[in-house]
Amino acid sequence: MVKPIQLLTEPKLREWAPTLLKKTKVGQVTWVKGNSTRTESSYEVILPESRIVLSYVSPPAEADYIQLQLQDSKGLSAGSWVVEEPEWEFVDQDDEAAAKVPDWKLLSGLFEEVHRYVTGWDKVLSDVEKALTSQGPIGKPARP
Repeated sequence: MVKPIQLLTEPKLREWAPTLLKKTKVGQVTWVKGNSTRTESSYEVILPESRIVLSYVSPPAEADYIQLQLQDSKGLSAGSWVVEEPEWEFVDQDDEAAAKVPDWKLLSGLFEEVHRYVTGWDKVLSDVEKALTSQGPIGKPARP
């Protein structure tokens, strides 16, 4: 029997995720904004023959999840790793919920770092904080 592609891809993505996070933190990965909807935000790394897509999905009636996906150059999925947010109130009592915690922390940490990289929110926060702690009025006049 041939293993489904998902079973082959997930361990590889789990193995690569810490390196992707480490390289992202030091600015060695060029992430760009991907598709976004009301319930999903995604970022991509465009490679010569493929792309890496990281998505945070927040369905209205289900648990949030993060997906790390490999795609070919045409955008067709070559496999993915999906991690659902643990039910935090059951983590201490439920082995299944507890097992999700390390994977969730890894992918949510990666998503946060990528979001910071693409949006520059850390620079925005620093700018606002600097303005608020300065003496006197803050802000520039409105443009005419």
